[in-house]
Amino acid sequence: MVYLTVSMPLNLGRLAGYDVSAAIKAIWYLVATLGLLGALFALHALQLKNFKLLMLQFAFLVYAFVLGAFINGPLEAMAGAGYYMLSVCVLLALTRTSDAVDFLLSRRFWVFQFFVHLVSFVTYWYYLRGTIYPGVAVQSLAYCTVALAFFRLRFLVFILLLIGVLEGKRSVLLSQFAGLGFYYLTPYLSRLGRSAWVVAGLVFAMVGWLLLIGMASFESEGTLIRYNQVNPFSASFDPIIGSSGRAGELISLLDSFSLTELLIGLGLGYSYEWELGYFSEQAGESKGYLHISIGNYLASAGIFGMLLCGYFLAQSVSRLNALLLVGDLERFVGAFFLISIVQSFFGFTAAVDPMFWVSVALLWGWSQQTVFNSRAKKRV
Repeated sequence: MVYLTVSMPLNLGRLAGYDVSAAIKAIWYLVATLGLLGALFALHALQLKNFKLLMLQFAFLVYAFVLGAFINGPLEAMAGAGYYMLSVCVLLALTRTSDAVDFLLSRRFWVFQFFVHLVSFVTYWYYLRGTIYPGVAVQSLAYCTVALAFFRLRFLVFILLLIGVLEGKRSVLLSQFAGLGFYYLTPYLSRLGRSAWVVAGLVFAMVGWLLLIGMASFESEGTLIRYNQVNPFSASFDPIIGSSGRAGELISLLDSFSLTELLIGLGLGYSYEWELGYFSEQAGESKGYLHISIGNYLASAGIFGMLLCGYFLAQSVSRLNALLLVGDLERFVGAFFLISIVQSFFGFTAAVDPMFWVSVALLWGWSQQTVFNSRAKKRV
């Protein structure tokens, strides 16, 4: 809750030029400490609903750390391990699905989150717009959007979608639509069968195609150009700039790694030369991570990291499929997880965002039907 509340104000402060690194580290250590304490209290119950996933994540951590200690040095490997220990702590702490259900069902908390984002947006729009990086939203906006939909506060959902558009963070806007789409549409599509999914996909593709063509006719500075930079129909299309450097990170990493290094990984603490920086002055900068979460598993543990990600995604999809015809709360959990997955392709969330692993623990432990069903009535 603390993490979600402070993420947007801290991001605004960071973009405005204030040094908020100490505050960010303090929040991160607070979350990690609470997760570890929660784990110690929960272990006595031996109700590890996510035991297999926890062990796989721990095995990845050990393999990547040992490999990184030999290749990059123990201090560098230890610094990298700090990120991934957060996932282990959160998964250990949430040994029971019920540990996080109350968090989801706190209507007052999510309404409070709405006002945090509203005040932050007004601050940006009237005082900082045009002076800082135009993509200022954070993923907590998407989580809040789906939560308010769950509580049937549709006007507030509309306001958050509008904020998502105007704040210019494309991955957050995509996450909002992905989460809402899963929450609202899956009950109807699932009852109609697989053909309905195919038709819905074609309709979605057609609408998206028409929208991109329409947007391409509006060339301007500011927020809109950020969307047109990833629009293949626009004259402003530039995948390197449009991806905010993410494509350049991946290309630079693949160029600098040998085939052997890609197969076994370079361990935690790896680094590469960012040849295609987002700005010209960033070209040649040394980086130790990629925004694309799955790329970090590849770089750190090679084939093992990719197999872990593949297993994780396959198992998660099967669990999502099981949620389609269940109740509102289960679909809320599924939408929460889907937001985390979408975000992981645009940010380093699988390591540094505690909400990613909270959503994972909820999805993988959702089978406690009595917990969900007995508490779902509290949402209104």
